[in-house]
Amino acid sequence: MSRRPISKPSFIPDTVPQEQVFSIEVIGEPDQGKTHFSATFPKALFLDTEHKADIVLRKMPEKGHVWKRVTSWQDIELGVEWALQQPDIRTIVIDSGGDIRDLALEEWKRRTGKKSPVAYIDGQAVPVLWAQVYEIIDNVVRKIQLARKYLVVTCRTKDEYIAHVPTGRKIRDGYKKFPWNLSMAIWIQNGITDPKTGKVHFKFYKFGKVIKNNFWGVDVKKGVTYQKPYLFDISYEGICNEMLKPWGPVKLSEVTETIIKEAEEWLKEKGLL
Repeated sequence: MSRRPISKPSFIPDTVPQEQVFSIEVIGEPDQGKTHFSATFPKALFLDTEHKADIVLRKMPEKGHVWKRVTSWQDIELGVEWALQQPDIRTIVIDSGGDIRDLALEEWKRRTGKKSPVAYIDGQAVPVLWAQVYEIIDNVVRKIQLARKYLVVTCRTKDEYIAHVPTGRKIRDGYKKFPWNLSMAIWIQNGITDPKTGKVHFKFYKFGKVIKNNFWGVDVKKGVTYQKPYLFDISYEGICNEMLKPWGPVKLSEVTETIIKEAEEWLKEKGLL
């Protein structure tokens, strides 16, 4: 009996994507414009845990965004699965990302029947099962990123405490792995602060302080950066125009002077100064 030759699978290379799709966390105080920023993205599904994003979406009907009030983690998973099947939905917005951990924890309890991911060993609390809770979140994030959809997650802030004493500073209040899992993060702030003098320039205007941008980094040997430290146009178009392109090289010692000069020029160009 003759045997048929076993055919080897052929190698087919993928086409290099021309569009730079990214995931981003936007951090800020209440009413700083986090939801409005998210609504500037291409047609989106808004997964609204705070139940107030519809107020902003009503002001932008031309965008055609889809809105879902979220009350459980299952709402998020079902919403993401639906959005991934819709070619016209290009963005998924989770507003607010600060509620994600609590929703995922309740889902973990439902799946496992356990009451807490914390175990007590020799009287000490050990968070041995929190990794399982985090994996529930990470699985959804990976699906969105692999499907090449934009992901926007809003993040509230909270007061910082050290040894139960308030420092007077604000810190992000969201899922702790997002700064690692997402490709960008910006913090909406009033004005630009000079780190040397503490003086706040243009404090009546909003800017996005760049906390993270995976597309451009710092050349440690040469001491120059290609990453823009502030976003002037807090919108989807601003991200594409200002953060997806190299900004430098600018010497690290010259960054403050450069961004203040650039901000002044931008404000004048927009007729805001």
